[in-house]
Amino acid sequence: MRWPHSAAERLTKGVRLAWPIFLCAWFAWQTYQRISFFVVRNFPLGIDARIYYRGVVAWLGGGNPWDATVVVGGSAYHYAGSPVTTVLLAPAGLLSEDVFTGLWLVLTWVAAAWILRRMHLPIWWLLFPP
Repeated sequence: MRWPHSAAERLTKGVRLAWPIFLCAWFAWQTYQRISFFVVRNFPLGIDARIYYRGVVAWLGGGNPWDATVVVGGSAYHYAGSPVTTVLLAPAGLLSEDVFTGLWLVLTWVAAAWILRRMHLPIWWLLFPP
């Protein structure tokens, strides 16, 4: 005969209830740490988009896209895209750097939210550490 609410069943139920809360809190903490790292060091918002934009603009101007950089705290972060990436992002040269960066950030978040929805995951998974 099986007891309907054994200690093991209660423990399993408790873990199932607590796990999403723990996971969400851990994601939030990790995301906070990563964002604060970049904020404290004055990294520009969307640094990767800015680097790629500058590489494309350099290429469109006849220069070497791999010479494009964003300098933060005395360190230069260089363009590292492939030639295919450079060609595919060429239409970005029609926009300003700030507009391209803003659009890139918005599209990234929209894509992430859409993927989470398609995978039936809770929206707080947007906090998943990069």
